[in-house]
Amino acid sequence: MSEELLQRNLKEKIGTWDFYNIGSTTINQLKKWGIIRSIDYGDIERKKVDAIIMENKKVIAIIEYKSPRNFNTKNKKNQAIQQEFEVAKKLGTKLIIATDKQETLWINVETGNSVKYGNGEELKRPFGEKDPNLQKFINEILASINKKNDRILPKKIIDPTDLAKRVWQDIWIASGKSPEICLYTFVELFIFKYLSDLEILTGDYSFRALLSKDKDNDKDYMLTHYAKIIRPEIKELFPEGSDGTTIINGTIFVNKKQKAVVGYGSVFKKVLERFEGYGRLENIDYDFKSKLFESFLKESISRKRWGQYFTPLKVVRAVNKMAGEPKEGMKICDPACGVGKFPLEFIKDKLDELFEIKNDKIIQKIEIVGFDKGFDEEEQKTIILAKANMLIYFCELIKNHAKLTKEFAELFNKSFTLKINSILGTLSDLKQDEYDLILTNPPYVMSGSSNLKKEIDENPKLKNYYKTNAMGLEGLFMEWIIKALKPGTGKAFIVVPDGILIVKMIKN
Repeated sequence: MSEELLQRNLKEKIGTWDFYNIGSTTINQLKKWGIIRSIDYGDIERKKVDAIIMENKKVIAIIEYKSPRNFNTKNKKNQAIQQEFEVAKKLGTKLIIATDKQETLWINVETGNSVKYGNGEELKRPFGEKDPNLQKFINEILASINKKNDRILPKKIIDPTDLAKRVWQDIWIASGKSPEICLYTFVELFIFKYLSDLEILTGDYSFRALLSKDKDNDKDYMLTHYAKIIRPEIKELFPEGSDGTTIINGTIFVNKKQKAVVGYGSVFKKVLERFEGYGRLENIDYDFKSKLFESFLKESISRKRWGQYFTPLKVVRAVNKMAGEPKEGMKICDPACGVGKFPLEFIKDKLDELFEIKNDKIIQKIEIVGFDKGFDEEEQKTIILAKANMLIYFCELIKNHAKLTKEFAELFNKSFTLKINSILGTLSDLKQDEYDLILTNPPYVMSGSSNLKKEIDENPKLKNYYKTNAMGLEGLFMEWIIKALKPGTGKAFIVVPDGILIVKMIKN
């Protein structure tokens, strides 16, 4: 590194970003020592910047420090800014920060104007690299400013349910597959676009890079590249858990051998173009995930099986409200979690408090666990939707700690587990005195429950655990829930059918 960078420890952290207070180090020296990308920067290579904020080799902002006497008139301030415009544009950053430590100017490189608050007032917030909220604040600026806007805008919360319905039609017409399978495929491509918009998937792995690979003479080229290059990268970033599931597992465009399905290239491209036309998918309405699941299932011929895993969001929130507030140290369970709404909704408002990132580790102050078992191979994928759901709920933490994808994947895998070793699913994993809180809507199935009871009768350990002669699958779940709660302090909030509360009175 340059003499200055070698002699002084100039690298600090702003959240997950690298901050270099580099003083007299040139652009060429930053390039030479791998701090910025190794490309030709032309005439600016000899120029110097006072400080620079980096993420990997992406320039987030450049900082110009001035003494108060060189920053005390409008003309001097303009001079301080103008000398950095060429550098900022060549480095690819949207933001210049000029300060004398008393006053700070935040400049939109694309317009040359000062950044403003939403009400039009000029931004006067002081710059300090030790500000614990600086990364979040700069992200808000970068998400708002562009060639036509200098104001910090409120987050635009989007609900892509209409996109999901259009994509479902495209996939269903092309494949004829069930709405459930179309749902998993949509979610996989949604996650692909979502991770690209969060800039976790970059370069050749990004959504935009894939669209640029369109070749008129090869309709399947984009799909082949996705299956061969991008999909393995997503699974590398978010490895599978012990149950073999991760955040993606669509089944229409990619077969069980993880290869592109020949002949689906045109519809794959059409779906990607729909996503691209919709815009960025950063700030997703939490209700969207519930609407998404419901809208697909409404088209399903298997409506009769809804009771096994679908709970309307308004019911989830009503149950969670009765349960109170999440507290540090709690262990929360949903033994029939479906897409994970009960535990995720319960903790969503306190994620920053309950999941702290320190020294590149996730410090988990509360534990949520959800189990599920599919009644056939396709339904087993609901646990994938739960993990994808968790990724969306945790998007702010993930965006600010983009290098920790494997750590987040481990958290997702610990939180949601597919039970496939027995037809009993969760009921085969005998828990005792373990959970502080259980939130659930267990399945209510009479048909076939005799097979489960036969399985129990043939296993002494299970037979000793399930001693109550309960009706149907819900009866077994009720016994499991009662035994799994911590004695004296554990609480359960359960959605049950009216019939389970009816006691027949028999006259003597």
